[in-house]
Amino acid sequence: MVWFSMIVLLVSMSSFTTHAGESADVSTQQKVHTLIWDLGGVITGVSWARYASCIGLQTFLSYMAFDWRLPHYACKVRSFEVLERVILPGSVSCPHGPCLPHGVAMPPVMVAYQAGFLSREQILPLVYDATDTLSKESFFSSSYEKTLIIRTIEEMFNPEALIFSNYFFSEGVELIQSLASQTFEDGTRRYKLYVLSNWEPISFQTLCKAFPWLFSCFDGIVVSGLVGMMKPSLDLFEYIIKTYGIDKATAIFIDDQEENIKAAQSYGIGNALLFKSFTQLKQDLVACEVTIS
Repeated sequence: MVWFSMIVLLVSMSSFTTHAGESADVSTQQKVHTLIWDLGGVITGVSWARYASCIGLQTFLSYMAFDWRLPHYACKVRSFEVLERVILPGSVSCPHGPCLPHGVAMPPVMVAYQAGFLSREQILPLVYDATDTLSKESFFSSSYEKTLIIRTIEEMFNPEALIFSNYFFSEGVELIQSLASQTFEDGTRRYKLYVLSNWEPISFQTLCKAFPWLFSCFDGIVVSGLVGMMKPSLDLFEYIIKTYGIDKATAIFIDDQEENIKAAQSYGIGNALLFKSFTQLKQDLVACEVTIS
């Protein structure tokens, strides 16, 4: 009788161990994390030296020689004041909400460009009309400032200049590749990676062709210029969630703009991480049970 009881106990323990093992495997398989990445400011940055070379050294030298000013203010402040004065065609209706870095509202003409509503060829005549009107209002301090601002804006809407000026953060590339390489025992990826970015269509398609080794790491890509929607619109979050069948409650969204983080939270994205540095991001990802190798 004692032996019978021991046999029953051993069988029970064996059964328990098997079920526990199966449960652990299921649990592991269910932990397929989905990470949705912004690009600009998170994976890519802008080299202002390269951007300035697109504008042209002579343009800068003439402005500084005759206006006795450094070009920073004209390029980064006055240019956007001009863009705010660009009048869009009545047929173009732009969404409100997209922002530049530091929470500054994006001029409507830039929204139209990044959403794919207007091309460079359509925008530049509107810019020239605006600068002519502003000249009559004595907006520009000199003809040299006007030239510098026009050249700055022309390159803002130049896909080739955008590609030339952008570069990838090495830490970001390494992190993406590391996550993409992690797999389960059956060979399937442990992490699903997606792109959700405000980016105009022509330069983005060129970017993908130039760097296939990076963009092949992603399971899906959504950019504003190809779908006609922009962050922080909730419609864009809904689009990527429904298009790829993502569980928004467990998804991780990474962006460098607070407005987009708030929108993701409002839509119901489970983990919306505000990017500040790669050190901080890795800590946040570990807290979300993401393995950083």
